[in-house]
Amino acid sequence: MTDTSSIRTIALIGAPTDIGAGHRGASMGPEALRVAGLA
Repeated sequence: MTDTSSIRTIALIGAPTDIGAGHRGASMGPEALRVAGLA
């Protein structure tokens, strides 16, 4: 059973960023959310 009183709605936005620019694969995170149908 799911306790619906603790469910929250969030919104994801696509915004350019350079966070993680020095790490391989950092730019793949936002695309992974889109492919999974979460954004």
